Amino acid sequence: MDTKKHAWQALLQDAVHETEPDKAEAKTHAAEAAILNRLGDTWPSPGFAEEQELFQALDTIRLLKGAQRLSKLAQPEKQKGRSTSPAATGGTKIQR
Repeated sequence: MDTKKHAWQALLQDAVHETEPDKAEAKTHAAEAAILNRLGDTWPSPGFAEEQELFQALDTIRLLKGAQRLSKLAQPEKQKGRSTSPAATGGTKIQR
């Protein structure tokens, strides 16, 4: 049905345009679920063109998840209320 097609597309667009990391992760998962549900529909089944769009959308989801993982890795670690910045440690770096 058209509403299902548009639902997954809208969810994907929301995920792509979200800038807050926590919200982006949740929206990415929601979009992925909607895409997979649409691919699993038997009636009305997606036609060839929509199926191609769905697989491209899954590629986009994969890229979003990769970017989200990299973003998490790039965030400085927070140690139980301690900052590891030179300013917070009196100008010395904390060795790990």
